[in-house]
Amino acid sequence: MNMKTIFFLVSSGILFGSPCFADETEQLAADISTIGSHPGVTLYFRVAQGLSRDCQYSIVYCMSSNVDCKSMLAIALSAKTMGKKVNIAYDYGSDKLCLLRKIEMP
Repeated sequence: MNMKTIFFLVSSGILFGSPCFADETEQLAADISTIGSHPGVTLYFRVAQGLSRDCQYSIVYCMSSNVDCKSMLAIALSAKTMGKKVNIAYDYGSDKLCLLRKIEMP
């Protein structure tokens, strides 16, 4: 076996053999019932139908460290103001913290 093959096998094992700590969940046609913000969190919200996963406090968060949160906040506020439904995708972590990955108004 040459060194390239060994490197490939080892790196594949590291990348694909590592446990996954977040599981992406998508939820369609959700109504935002509560929306807010607090220090360290640009955006958080609850949906009227409840979330598909057992998220901490039934909330989806978008942390200030995520550069996309301000644009996601604008979409969430627009949807809430106009009474529109949103499609969301969020990561469900082992600590039950749900972090927003995508939001769209269909």
